[in-house]
Amino acid sequence: MDLYLTLLSDGVRRTARRLLSFTLLASSFVPTFATGRTGTAPSLPPEFPDAVHVPEGCYLSAFAYLHRFRAEFPDERGQPLTLEPRSFDRMHTVALITWHQRWWIRDEFFGLMELGKRVGSEGVTSEVHALAQATFDRRALTLTRRTRARLAEAESRKTDFVNRVSEVATAAQILPCASERFWVRSGNREIPLLFFRPAPGVIAVYHPVHGTATAETKLTESAEIVACVAIKLGYPIASIRRDTRDVETLIRRSTTVASHR
Repeated sequence: MDLYLTLLSDGVRRTARRLLSFTLLASSFVPTFATGRTGTAPSLPPEFPDAVHVPEGCYLSAFAYLHRFRAEFPDERGQPLTLEPRSFDRMHTVALITWHQRWWIRDEFFGLMELGKRVGSEGVTSEVHALAQATFDRRALTLTRRTRARLAEAESRKTDFVNRVSEVATAAQILPCASERFWVRSGNREIPLLFFRPAPGVIAVYHPVHGTATAETKLTESAEIVACVAIKLGYPIASIRRDTRDVETLIRRSTTVASHR
């Protein structure tokens, strides 16, 4: 049966809805966290700045942020939210959270932004999503020189194959969950990809150029899933293999090679 896969990607340059001939369901996966603990909390939500960044890593950043946010403030709620910023030519993921009964978003580079709306009983409405979009767009117009430089530096790293290998390994370190690294052979090249499961029944695949694609699926074999996503990204698959090397060693070797180019 033909079904659709929606690639909710940091870097896919348009919403990718294409026919598939395998059992991979369309997903707008939104892991929502909520609890009932009470107590005194700071007036502003935590920013939890990222120690490292990878190209097109906003979904990874949001996912890692929400994991820590949930652990430290279980009385609040949070979920990743996909935006289509006016200043970007691709989709972008931020963390949408509640804080003292008000909505906020947190971005990998732009930090915290309040939406100016109280949390209601109806959850994440179209109004909340529109406010998040508008708030993000306003912040993007007032970027500091430092933030622009960091964005430009991350963008430039996508073009170097050695860096792509290192970025996939670094992405594995950012994640608060288990992951697997794969090499997909397409023609005369091998493409590094990172596979992980954000929640039961949900898969995610990170690529330093295309970003992170997520979907719901009943498939259980990670290599098969990675191959399916790679095909959707436009790579004819000749073979696929796991990368079992130590992550820190891989990053160190990739950095050494890059410094001697």
